[in-house]
Amino acid sequence: MKTNLTLAYAAMMFFALTSTARAATPKRSFVSDPRDGKKYKIVTFGKTAWFAENLSFNTAHSWCYEDKAENCTKYGRLYDWSAAGSSCPQGWRLPTSSELANVVSPWSSEGGKSKALIANGRGKSASGLDILCAGMRAQNGNYFGEDIGTELWSSSNGGWDNEPDVKSTLSIDSSGNITDSFQNQAKGLSVRCIKAVK
Repeated sequence: MKTNLTLAYAAMMFFALTSTARAATPKRSFVSDPRDGKKYKIVTFGKTAWFAENLSFNTAHSWCYEDKAENCTKYGRLYDWSAAGSSCPQGWRLPTSSELANVVSPWSSEGGKSKALIANGRGKSASGLDILCAGMRAQNGNYFGEDIGTELWSSSNGGWDNEPDVKSTLSIDSSGNITDSFQNQAKGLSVRCIKAVK
């Protein structure tokens, strides 16, 4: 009986702690990109600040979905991996694949799914990351995936020595399914920038 009570108490405490962590209000603020004056939402977890919207700095090898300017306003720009690595504002950078996985893990279920990551009709989510299903641009210039899912670049290689053009990404679809993925670096994907804070 004592063992059962101990296990029940441990389970109850785990649920309470987990629920508290997930229910915590994200620390939201804003930052302006001095290069073009664009203002971005940011959200802070511990000692790391994250863009809470996709980067939209206009540079070579970046595109608006379907080449429509209004989609850059809605979703941010899509970057190939090389441009993604050099397009964050000064002091900001691309996250590693581990950092991407870690920032979404508190919001994901055991099956790797969380609607708390996806922005609602007002552009906000419970997690504060406000993920939009921005789609992507293929190497041949075709666009696909709008309203279906998004992929975020990481700074990490894909892990195969014989495929140096493959880079690690995080894939999230409109149902909140989360997958560690790999994409050719010539594709156009979304970018979230991060920086360390005190």
